[in-house]
Amino acid sequence: SGSLVAKVNTLYFTGNTVLTGSELFKSDGTAQGTVIVKDIATTSLSSQPVNLTVVDQMLYFNAGTGAEGRELWRSDGTNAGTVLVADLRPGTASSSPKELVRAGNYLYFIANSAQYGEEVFKILISANSETQWTGNISTNWHDAGNWSNGIPNTNSEVIIPSGRPRYPVITINTVIKKLTISSGASVEVATSVQLTLTN
Repeated sequence: SGSLVAKVNTLYFTGNTVLTGSELFKSDGTAQGTVIVKDIATTSLSSQPVNLTVVDQMLYFNAGTGAEGRELWRSDGTNAGTVLVADLRPGTASSSPKELVRAGNYLYFIANSAQYGEEVFKILISANSETQWTGNISTNWHDAGNWSNGIPNTNSEVIIPSGRPRYPVITINTVIKKLTISSGASVEVATSVQLTLTN
């Protein structure tokens, strides 16, 4: 394995298997709970994630694909929620982001773009302040398809409106800023799981 970092009760690391090559994995400390998050470089051997950095409940890192080269990615710990943030050197060239540091509402990093060369870049990371439950996919709190503005994180103000087709079940320890439950709506927290509100 390569880079590793902890987020809440999960360890994220760069693991290597014969089938996937070097990719992003996560573990809850058990054999069954040690799984690949996403096979990012499906058309080449490995994406080789490095510089794993946790900001709130999101993981940012440098990974490479045959199509985009080495660029900035982020992950909420799910396959669907592991996405390319920015392709600073379009095409197969790499911007190779490194030295990822959070300051205020921004993530700063050094990257090499075609226009500017190697410089400091920043992205806004706290824009996701409010997200509403839709229940469009399932009862899974941790599925982005069930939310209007992404899976809630530690900065999120969460609203559970009434009249939804189904309501959320929280199955892992979760930290959010604020929770508003409308009359007739509900949230179920599984046994031995904690929901923490910071506001």
